[in-house]
Amino acid sequence: MRRGMVWTGLCGVLAAACLMVPQGGRAAAVPDAAFKGTYSYGPQKRQTIGAYRGAGTGVRPVVMILHGGYWAQDSDWSGWARKLAARGFVVFDVDYRLNTDAHWQAQRADALTALRWIRAQAGRFRADPRRVVLLGSSAGGQIAANTAEYTAGTAERPAGVVALSPVADPYLAWRAGARSGASAAQRRLRREAQKLAGCDPTKAKKAASAPEAPAALLASTIPAASAAPPAFVASAGSGASAGFVAAAKCRAVWDDMAARTWAPGGPERPGGPGMPMLLMHLAHDFVPVAHSRGLAKAEPQATVSVVPGTGHGMTALTRPGVERRVLAWLMARVGRPATARRTYGTEIRTSGAAHRTPRPVSAAGSGAA
Repeated sequence: MRRGMVWTGLCGVLAAACLMVPQGGRAAAVPDAAFKGTYSYGPQKRQTIGAYRGAGTGVRPVVMILHGGYWAQDSDWSGWARKLAARGFVVFDVDYRLNTDAHWQAQRADALTALRWIRAQAGRFRADPRRVVLLGSSAGGQIAANTAEYTAGTAERPAGVVALSPVADPYLAWRAGARSGASAAQRRLRREAQKLAGCDPTKAKKAASAPEAPAALLASTIPAASAAPPAFVASAGSGASAGFVAAAKCRAVWDDMAARTWAPGGPERPGGPGMPMLLMHLAHDFVPVAHSRGLAKAEPQATVSVVPGTGHGMTALTRPGVERRVLAWLMARVGRPATARRTYGTEIRTSGAAHRTPRPVSAAGSGAA
């Protein structure tokens, strides 16, 4: 999402007199009909949500977008947010803390907080809090898939996830970025994944496998939601040095970032409830389909699809038939919005309007999708 304006609450007698002030403090134009404003869902600068809703009075299902960008930058989803709003969804385009702001699990915490905010504010936007689907791309796809699996079996779970080129296993991306012939995008993804984790998995592996390491550190135990060291580290007593404890923490973070850890076939929630997912990659994508296939082995309700051609993330939506398929999947999960009955059947093929100040859509393969 392109972070723009936040309601200041400085309203006169007339609604038209309400001021919208951008985060930089400059005056700005009144939003168009579809864009309803940018709202804060938390105290941090990047904890903002852009809301979109088309004309009409009925209660509508929700799409919550989590943008890509290596966990390190924004990408512009305003055009697709408007399209989805025109199809009859209430769309919330969510910003989250980047890896330069905070390490993992902050990004999942932000997604969860945004989801709670959306449900709490549903009446304000005539949105149905029971019908929420997450749409994530690239790094945002990792956050969406991880958050959904993490909440499965709880009242906070969404109705499903669409993930485009999701980095479903950041450790897999970290390894791929070190290989001979890795692209510039893959090398950057490796760096940004390590920055997200806040530790080097190589050092963690060496420390944990050293001859003097407590045997318990070799176990693949994953900690629960807290960032505290696993119980086996605490039980190692004086035999577990600070280095070994740090190694265990690092290993736990990398495992926690992988969505499959929280899936029914994963170590943290074996046999738990599944999460419907549509996982899509381009055939020639710097985040290969192996990420989603690995997740699908642990998530029986995941559908993996490979889209012909070269590109990444939102690029998939411009390929023939893909937009239609994604819309059909969304409608199958949350029900067809009333307005979609009139418009569904003709794909919108170009991005259209921009988010107040136009920003170019990221080039294919750039990673900022």
